Amino acid sequence: MLNLRPLFSALIDQGYVITVTASGRYIVRNRKGDYVTVISPTSKDGRALSNALAALRRDGFHWRGR
Repeated sequence: MLNLRPLFSALIDQGYVITVTASGRYIVRNRKGDYVTVISPTSKDGRALSNALAALRRDGFHWRGR
C-alpha cells in the first residue's frame, strides 16, 4: 500500500478536494469541482500514480514529492 499522505496534504493545501469511493479509490477534484483524476491506493499498474500525477500537473498542481 502506498503512503499517499504527503501527496494528499499537498493537494488539500492547493485547494483540491479528495473524496473516497465505496471501492476505496480517491477521486480528486479541483477548486471548481471539476474531476481531475482518480488514485487507487493498491494499484498493480506501476504507472498508475505517475499517470495521476501527470493529470494533476496538467491541472496546475505543483509537488516535489516522489
